[in-house]
Amino acid sequence: MHPLVHLLALVIIPSLLVGYTSAQSFLRFAFLPIFTLILWQCATLCHSYLVRMPWAGLVGGHAVSFFFQYIHVALISRFDYANGGPTADATKGLDAKLQTSDTGGMATKAGRGYLDRIGFGWDAMINARGVGKPYAVRNLPPFSSSNPSYVPSRAEFLTRTAAIAVASYLTLDVLDSLSDPVVAWKFFSNANIPLVHRLGIITGEELAIRIVGTVIAGIGLIAVQRGVYSIFAFLSVGLRLSDPAWWPPFHGSLSSIYSLRSIWGLFWHQMNTRRVSAISHWLVHDVLKLPRGHVLVRYLRAFSTLLTSGVLHLGVDIASGLAVHESGAIRFFSTQFIGIIIEDTAIWLYKRFARSAPDLSERSTTTREKDIKLWHRVIGMIWVVLFLSWSYPSYMYPLVYRTRAGYDDGVVPWSVIGERTDGVTTQIRRPSHEQI
Repeated sequence: MHPLVHLLALVIIPSLLVGYTSAQSFLRFAFLPIFTLILWQCATLCHSYLVRMPWAGLVGGHAVSFFFQYIHVALISRFDYANGGPTADATKGLDAKLQTSDTGGMATKAGRGYLDRIGFGWDAMINARGVGKPYAVRNLPPFSSSNPSYVPSRAEFLTRTAAIAVASYLTLDVLDSLSDPVVAWKFFSNANIPLVHRLGIITGEELAIRIVGTVIAGIGLIAVQRGVYSIFAFLSVGLRLSDPAWWPPFHGSLSSIYSLRSIWGLFWHQMNTRRVSAISHWLVHDVLKLPRGHVLVRYLRAFSTLLTSGVLHLGVDIASGLAVHESGAIRFFSTQFIGIIIEDTAIWLYKRFARSAPDLSERSTTTREKDIKLWHRVIGMIWVVLFLSWSYPSYMYPLVYRTRAGYDDGVVPWSVIGERTDGVTTQIRRPSHEQI
């Protein structure tokens, strides 16, 4: 069965379950093994059916995301139709009965028919950021940084979204054209992942390519994410299925890339925030029974959140064709915790010996964002680039195995700028078997 069928099953069936069952329904737990089997089938078949690693990873990534979303909304936060949202706020540890007047709860609507329930379940599964809800993720990026309440008109939104989609496609086309299997084999091999204990032998050329490669990989990832998001946003608003307000920007401002906390909490998309945070809070406070408020517990919760994200992305790697032991997802996301510890320690020392220090936490308000000095941002951006240049190759290098072997693994199906033959890039250089 094609992975797209599995993907649809992982969003449609959970939507029906969330919409039609109560928060404590046994059926929600009974279907979990079935969804696990569907996910495994999807992840292991993606690469065979979709061939190109980015395409397989995209489909598999959405399947894994919907699986984690189901765990969040159906089992941990326990979304309920009659309540109009979650009956247990796992990210705050509150058994919070949300007021239907605040949530637009289904219980207050005149029509409590089948379509209402389906719509509720669908929104719970699809609206990962909780846009328009009281339980929306923090730090949703506004359409305008100077006027956070601004929402573009339908025509303005469609024009802007189409431009982003086109720009994303062209960016990916350019990056695909730069792909070189010889360079990938020489510099992006798994043997080159370690950095610290190789400092005595690593060349300046490799170090430069490592840094540039990390930046380019980030640009490519952002282009993929924004491009896909923009296509769905354009179609939804264009067909009048939703309003522009339901599609805020996918990423935050580039000016917020001044710390690891800010890049993950302010700049990066928040699609996984609720689902991984809910699982993390459940593990730390419900399973381990650790109290809230203690600094060590907060750091443990941060680590478990990053570890959960690593497990989620491990599923994406499996769909991309990697074996479990080949994936660097868990290693990469776990090392972010090391960076956060270094970051927090440096900020604490700076506050001890300086009159003022920047607030580099993801909880920064808009006012605090504006108050951060330029030189703080510059130093922070340099730190982020250097840390990610050390840590990101553990995640990135294993994923370029097909490029190292000389295969066309481009994201875009048709090139505007490159040479194509039947939709496949003509390979200009390919390493020999001895090189591979």
